[in-house]
Amino acid sequence: MRIIKTVILISVFALSASANAATQVVSGGQLIGATGVNVSGTLYDVSFMDGTGAGLFGLGFNNGDGIIFTGSTAGEAASSALGVQVFLNTPEGDFDDIPSLINGCTHSLACLVHTPIGGLSARFVRVILGDETYSGISFGSSGNDNLTLESARTWAVWSVATVPIPAAAWLFGSALLTLAGIKRRKASI
Repeated sequence: MRIIKTVILISVFALSASANAATQVVSGGQLIGATGVNVSGTLYDVSFMDGTGAGLFGLGFNNGDGIIFTGSTAGEAASSALGVQVFLNTPEGDFDDIPSLINGCTHSLACLVHTPIGGLSARFVRVILGDETYSGISFGSSGNDNLTLESARTWAVWSVATVPIPAAAWLFGSALLTLAGIKRRKASI
């Protein structure tokens, strides 16, 4: 019985550790997105892209058509997740300190990442002035939704992540079957 409890405990820790980690997607030193971003318990993938709202999200962009996050609470949660899980300094780049390393932003002091929420956008704002970094979330109209020419603005294009079953789950399941088989065998003897 003690072995079963140990196996279950180890499996729970392995599963929970793998479920909350967003993975940065970096190409050529630029942060182009992330996979497995946890927003209110659901995992999403995100890409940072230039373009127009209509071009990236569809013609009904300003009406909220084709938008994943449809309210200010959900938009704020998604934008917050970027700051906590994605815009981090890693060996691949200082994405927390250097805004121009985020795809679509070329400005050295600021990057506003727009998450559309239908007619409005929730913006994760990171501004660096000297040694001080200011972060926050603001809401507003995208105005001219063409962010291609904006050096300090880019779009966050979100999609629901497809999450494969982790190896730990398969290991846990096979361990349970093995233990059940051992128990059944002992009972028949």
